[in-house]
Amino acid sequence: MTNTRRRRVELLILEDVQFDIENNTRDTAFFINNDETDNLKVSLDVTCQKNQFRGEVVTPSLVSNWHETHARNSQELVGKIFEVENIEAADKREDTFYLYEHEPLVKYQLEILGIEENKVHVICEGISVIDGYSTPSTTADFKIDCYLPIITGKDDWAKHGL
Repeated sequence: MTNTRRRRVELLILEDVQFDIENNTRDTAFFINNDETDNLKVSLDVTCQKNQFRGEVVTPSLVSNWHETHARNSQELVGKIFEVENIEAADKREDTFYLYEHEPLVKYQLEILGIEENKVHVICEGISVIDGYSTPSTTADFKIDCYLPIITGKDDWAKHGL
């Protein structure tokens, strides 16, 4: 009998280089909180495992800070798309991509594809500055496709063994 269950794809693609998502850390999570009006707001942190990129070993990470929603429960988040359209908006939100150091995102789109077993399936695609010291700044396309542990409070870490 063959195993028909497919392995979940959990990776960051930066240019053509693949990085596995680091799931055994509190540095990778999807956070859900209520705002003052009981609407949900969401944010995420994604940390990757080390890999070679342009001749150096790097450990990329992404921080997408709070996005306001009109959702009242987590299932209403499924299908939501959040878009940050330019570097100024990303900088104001303090969204960052880390490769050699924290750099701003040029633009990105975050989509919530599904929620199951206390995890959320997200895709985040965009462009990030990867070297702000070069002239002009160097940018790269990225795509993250992963399942993140949902954290609504400090007790949720234990549900995920973290």
